[in-house]
Amino acid sequence: MTEFTSLFGALDDNIPDDVSVAQFILDRHHPRRPVRPADAPWLIDDVSGRKVFYEELRTRTYGLANALHQKYGFGNNDVACIFSPNDVDYPVAVWATHRVGGAVSTANPQYTAQELAYQLTAIKTTLLLVHPAVLPTALAAAKEVGLPLSRVILLKRLPEFDAPANVPTLDELVHLGLSSTDAPFAEPQMHAGEAKTKIGFYCFSSGTTGRPKAVAISHYALVANVIQAACMTRLGDPTLPEEDRRYRAGDIASGILPLFHIYGLVVNLHQMLFSGMSVVLMPKFAFEPFLASIVSHRITHLMLVPPMIVLLCKHPASTKYDLSSVRAVWSGAAPLTSEIVQRLAARLPGAMIGQGYGMTETATTVSSMRLGQKVTTGGAGALIPG
Repeated sequence: MTEFTSLFGALDDNIPDDVSVAQFILDRHHPRRPVRPADAPWLIDDVSGRKVFYEELRTRTYGLANALHQKYGFGNNDVACIFSPNDVDYPVAVWATHRVGGAVSTANPQYTAQELAYQLTAIKTTLLLVHPAVLPTALAAAKEVGLPLSRVILLKRLPEFDAPANVPTLDELVHLGLSSTDAPFAEPQMHAGEAKTKIGFYCFSSGTTGRPKAVAISHYALVANVIQAACMTRLGDPTLPEEDRRYRAGDIASGILPLFHIYGLVVNLHQMLFSGMSVVLMPKFAFEPFLASIVSHRITHLMLVPPMIVLLCKHPASTKYDLSSVRAVWSGAAPLTSEIVQRLAARLPGAMIGQGYGMTETATTVSSMRLGQKVTTGGAGALIPG
């Protein structure tokens, strides 16, 4: 059997094996993690412009976790499904579930009721968090699998979408959890090595045959992949000159990739937040609003898939927008032709352009573009460390 090893050798960083993803992102310091400027939000809602900073995220996560425990008895190894387009409260729902020891299953908001019902059954969902835009589908799926309305939570209320008054919102539950005088939840503390087997996510993969398969992803797997990517880019290395750093203070990433997908969940959200970036979350991809978002937020980093890049290269609207803020573009999920890479390089002459390879089953990144390279064609980079 041939064994392939990374050009970067063994992973020399300590990967914590006793923390949840929520604890790693919200509570723990890691030497690779840069200090985020005080005026740099963690998340930005592209539609409203709302900026969400660390303290608000941490507080909302705690409040929701406490409400999940007190109102629903939701806890260790229970599974919550999030059925929603990108939203600034999506990470809050993820991390609150982890705070009480539960696992998260992310569902494609374009699913039909039957497709969602299949996922709810496959991972034995006991709680369903839903965006109002897809609530009718969620309610139909919940009815099909016997999940009562009392186990459905709205991420928010919006005037353009009808919703039963007795379905609580995430805001209401956060308030309940923060104001309750009952005994608060006790966050589970893992022992050494437990994070390697404790499931954090059930993400669905198309696999090779039959219906989509649930991939069980441990907390350790996601944390390790974030740190592996950080090592490859020498994140936190004080000897690396500022101009050579892939991530710099004040950088902003477009959060256009869907968070239900492993690429969006791990790379576009958790890796970018760990790297000190602000992430601009967009609910769905529409080309000209996407271009306008780059301009209005002065976005520096794009994580995309090939169809988006083809539009950047060929759609006439792309020439009407000033995209000079973009310094880095990653493409994943499918290969880019050399022709498209060269056309993108001409369209964004100041940007690093690279491809990567990963799978749901590997908690995303397996290979990526090396630090110092500007444009690569015909490959998916080098194996990440470890």
